[in-house]
Amino acid sequence: MNSEIILKIIESYHSDRDKVASTLNAVRVSRKYGFSIINENTEKSEQEQLLWAVRFLLSIADIPQSEDLPMDDSEFCKAMLISLEETILESDALQLIVIGNSTANRLPKDKNS
Repeated sequence: MNSEIILKIIESYHSDRDKVASTLNAVRVSRKYGFSIINENTEKSEQEQLLWAVRFLLSIADIPQSEDLPMDDSEFCKAMLISLEETILESDALQLIVIGNSTANRLPKDKNS
């Protein structure tokens, strides 16, 4: 059942991707003008970063996430990771992570850390 819900979410994302495409383009272009998006999750695992990027993209597309669904957060994450492979949503999330990581890597390190 959860996998069916997740597949519907992914299908909704693909059909409503126009909402997200302009945001992704703005993220890419904004770097040129000094307004970069930063991935603050670089210390987290790749899977966690992927899930946070997916959540961000789903929120832009106004697609329900785990808090709006009949499953708990861990079930949502597990089902999403299983269903996400080789989808446009995964590709977009990975692009977002790459952009956010490259910005984070260019920032000066906090000397107090």
